[in-house]
Amino acid sequence: MLFRSFSGFLSEKGIGANDNLDTNQLSALMERLAIGDFLKDTQCSATAAPYTGSSNGWTNACGLSMATLPTIASGAVCNLGSDCNSVSCCMEDTRIGRSFELFVKLEPCLFKLSVGIDKLTFNTLVFDYEWGQLTEVWLFGYVRMEFTVRDLEIEGKYLMDMKLQICREADTDTTPCAVDIEIFDKFILPKVTCDWNSDFATPGFSFADWLVANSVTRTTPLPSTVTSKLNSDTGIAAYLHEPPCDRIGSAYTPNTDNVKNECGLPVVIPALPSDVVCTVSGDTCTGLDCCIGIPLTNKTMNFHVKIDHCYQDITVGVETMFRSYKLLDYTFGTPEKFNLRGVGRMEYTIEDLVGGDAYILDLKFEYCLETSAPCEFTEVIVQNAKFPKKKCTWDDTYRTKDFSLLQWSRERSITSAVYPDYYISELLQAVDLTSYFKTSQCDRTASPYDTATNGWNKECSDM
Repeated sequence: MLFRSFSGFLSEKGIGANDNLDTNQLSALMERLAIGDFLKDTQCSATAAPYTGSSNGWTNACGLSMATLPTIASGAVCNLGSDCNSVSCCMEDTRIGRSFELFVKLEPCLFKLSVGIDKLTFNTLVFDYEWGQLTEVWLFGYVRMEFTVRDLEIEGKYLMDMKLQICREADTDTTPCAVDIEIFDKFILPKVTCDWNSDFATPGFSFADWLVANSVTRTTPLPSTVTSKLNSDTGIAAYLHEPPCDRIGSAYTPNTDNVKNECGLPVVIPALPSDVVCTVSGDTCTGLDCCIGIPLTNKTMNFHVKIDHCYQDITVGVETMFRSYKLLDYTFGTPEKFNLRGVGRMEYTIEDLVGGDAYILDLKFEYCLETSAPCEFTEVIVQNAKFPKKKCTWDDTYRTKDFSLLQWSRERSITSAVYPDYYISELLQAVDLTSYFKTSQCDRTASPYDTATNGWNKECSDM
């Protein structure tokens, strides 16, 4: 229900335009707004944690390097959390003598986005969130928050806009919101560094203890209802593919020795274990997408390692959770780990056969449910698997197909000839250049270019 008119409420109750509301009138207003059940019992306050001692409207618990936080106009105070990716604000409505707490929290390592106004909260995985699109959160129209987040994935940052409002009239076209406070305008927040070899969602989780606590007798496989609760309690349920990968489906069949090769070039992979099927992608030829059976749950899990030789990318993942980074940031021959909330775990090692034009991959998968005991099972998927490097097309077009700078600029209402830094960061990521830049730019006024004649600095002594 959208609140229609504050002025109408005042007129109905015989309250003057500048009169303060007494307790009964405020209670009646909350009932009319239908927001009473969503208000916290204890209001937020500029003099209470986490807003105590704010400066320019901010308390800042983030320890990472960043630009100075923008000054917030009177009427709100905000806190930037210690994770550097959660922003909460306390906004006061002096007209009714009530404060509201609003927040946006990004958890890049869990791919989660949480937003809320007092008790009204929403959570979603960012797989379902469209970066760069305006998001509005309303407490029945009276209290409003709108924000936009762009993921500068390669730089490890977020670009954020955020605004808070109190709108006392539904028709905001003719009656602007009474309170309108800008928190961020194209502000860059640093991301925390993720530990991709993290422990269980519940520290110290033990399957044996879980069985006792839930009065469940262990069987193999577990009943489907028990499996569902186990997945929920270990925190992996939201990240699982639905339906699960199918070992006899078209994605993995037909195959030879449980390997479906879509590459078109010879791939040397030893015969896989009987409970695993994998596909070699035809796009890159370097990497595996696999589906493994989990006897305990009678379900399957998907995991993958993909190397893009031409663009120097690595993508690894278990179910929907994944990590993408540049091959330039990987040390060949070094074991790396990636896991899904401590339950589905993979370990991989990549070697670069420079002279042999191939990559060598070792890959292991584990399914784990105990903190202080061995995993349910450990499966060596491949050892010394050899993948050919496809021939690269060095004059390939943009990675964002049909990219248009003109269209990109129009979508952001950019009219200046020189782009602001925040748009440059977003643009360079859009065309996938960011990770290829050197830390220090070349300089035409420094060696070896500073002594140039007619554009050349000739160090060669021959004619």
